[in-house]
Amino acid sequence: MGYDARRSGRHAIAGLSRADPGCVSHSVGPGGNDDDWSAQAYSPHPAPDCEWFAPAWVTRLPGDAIPCLEAMQYVEDLSRARIISHRVRDAWRHAYAPECSVATGSNTTPAGQKMLADALAGLETYAVPACKRVRHPALPAYDPAKPSAFVAAVAKRDGSIYPPKGSAHPGSFHTRVCDVLASLLGAPRVDMRGVAQTLIARAGEPNPFVAGYLLWRYAMPDVHEFLSQTSADYVPYDYWPKAWKPVTAAVKKFGAPLGYEDRASSLAEAETLVGYGFGGVDWDEEKARRCDEALVTTFRDCDVHEALAELYRDALAKQPSQSVDIDALWESRWFWIATGSEAGASARYDPQAFTQAYRQLGGRLVRHTHRSAAEARSADFLRRQLAREPKITAAASAKVNERGKVRALYAGDPASYYVTAAALARAEDYWQHDEAILAPGAAAELHAIVQRREALRGNMGMMYDYDDFNIMHKHEHMDATFSALAEAMPHAGREHNECCLWVAEALLNQHVKWPDGETTKVRNGLFSGWRATTWDNTTLNWSYVTIAMKKAKEWGGRGLVKRAHVGDDVFAVAPDWLSAVLLYDALQISNARAQSSKVLFSDTAAEFLRVRYDEAGVHGYAARTICGLVGGDPTAAEAVSPFGRISAIADTVARCTARGMRADIAEKLASRLIRYWGAEREAGTGMLVPPPPQVIHAPR
Repeated sequence: MGYDARRSGRHAIAGLSRADPGCVSHSVGPGGNDDDWSAQAYSPHPAPDCEWFAPAWVTRLPGDAIPCLEAMQYVEDLSRARIISHRVRDAWRHAYAPECSVATGSNTTPAGQKMLADALAGLETYAVPACKRVRHPALPAYDPAKPSAFVAAVAKRDGSIYPPKGSAHPGSFHTRVCDVLASLLGAPRVDMRGVAQTLIARAGEPNPFVAGYLLWRYAMPDVHEFLSQTSADYVPYDYWPKAWKPVTAAVKKFGAPLGYEDRASSLAEAETLVGYGFGGVDWDEEKARRCDEALVTTFRDCDVHEALAELYRDALAKQPSQSVDIDALWESRWFWIATGSEAGASARYDPQAFTQAYRQLGGRLVRHTHRSAAEARSADFLRRQLAREPKITAAASAKVNERGKVRALYAGDPASYYVTAAALARAEDYWQHDEAILAPGAAAELHAIVQRREALRGNMGMMYDYDDFNIMHKHEHMDATFSALAEAMPHAGREHNECCLWVAEALLNQHVKWPDGETTKVRNGLFSGWRATTWDNTTLNWSYVTIAMKKAKEWGGRGLVKRAHVGDDVFAVAPDWLSAVLLYDALQISNARAQSSKVLFSDTAAEFLRVRYDEAGVHGYAARTICGLVGGDPTAAEAVSPFGRISAIADTVARCTARGMRADIAEKLASRLIRYWGAEREAGTGMLVPPPPQVIHAPR
């Protein structure tokens, strides 16, 4: 198409120079201030001695110019790394390559615009303002024995090349995060800093995407090399675990207090936390939904209890006969208590008040977490808790998810968290079940993937997608998940039995602290931030389908030949079309509602846990999944508030220190992650407000 994907380097492409079309002219802010990084810096016209360049990975409205050669080079890189599909790549090729002239930098053809619009429909991408081209002083080699020296070098380096006034320069934040990530993860044969700078220079891409790209392409070379031998989106099902296991293992290391992983964990988690504590939610509607019993399923309580008893009997068949030692369990709480924010209460504080509190603490970030609260409890805490009224209290707050969608988040109280964790301690350790899967990683085992694909042959698959599964649970059904567990574990001892029954009773006594300060008792639904959210969703999911399957058999159905449940995901294969439809109907009439547009009936294709099954094999999204785990979705259109980011970094510091990272290193690293950290400006808030990223919608 007139474009050689093998060429690399911005200036290597047809001798592109700084004064070429597509460069961005220097825009000076009001009063001659160089710190104006507004979108006015974009210009399709060449400028003499141009010192600036435009981000290439942006979507433009028809008629705008774009530095197309840079864009195409970047698109080709992303395509080879499996981060974008061939369809999106081909759309860019068709739209830009045919008329992409070095001399003119001409725009796309109408046909190309339409194809690009179709391929990127609905995409919203950060288009960061233009970034200044700077020479980066070299960083010293990272010495695992002297991490503080490296962090200090990064801090000194950042201070030497970025505006001393703490200007909200997006390039500084993106580059420093990527440089630190690159150096911490550093592969021996790859100049990671050079790669980071190249990606930043080409696109000005938001940090999460670049960090994910780096981790995927360079920190895991063996996995990438294996997948590069396959077609773009395809991994043969018999090789899938070989590719997937090393990837998941590497990502999980971010949470381990070993080597460099503990320091890298802050980089991996920072962006995924920035969405907590802000956003718009209709709280009146949320209050009404949590008390609307018309939203819950209509399965009989006795049927749910019977199904759960059957499930526990099979899944816990290999549990030991010894009793659970509550004292020993509490002594080892550092091992099994996740960090987790207690209630996210600080997210509702006034930003100025929060900053004043921050200063009073000597500049240290402090958040009350499950782990920090547990460390302050006495050795007999669990026993004292069992003597109190069974009750679960959750604090509601808003959260922006990976797609930029705002939703309500319910964070449970620490006391009920500890008792629930004690009740589940042994059950989770000895759980073995092929259909109700508590550990999603187990669902990617080779035998499971092969069995699912083989089950589709000659049968009818039904991929059922619940409509807001958390809100469907009746509290009596949630109570049954723990009362039946107590019955299924008679050898665990009296105290373990008391923990199970305490949680069962507490599930009938749930309260919510709303953002307006009101606390109310709720009548239905499962809290998203509760310790047993996955447990209840998975076990009740299996139970609902089991009961519905029995009802479908009464109508003439033949049951299921294969099924799997993880959280609210359902993989079901019936022997014929009628059996699949009858099962769907049985779930619907029991008010286990589905998103009808997402339910898939097919005898050749299925989808489960982001893996697609069809006649050709098993298809997955390894590269995209890695990017998501590392830093969230790059297409999120929500601008993060300064307070939201500080609150998120506070959580990150707590998580890192809880996982073994030295507190002083965590603080230093956190200070490098916030681009407006500690700056004094406007109203004495102590936070520098950056200009929001310019969000450009794809042409439609």
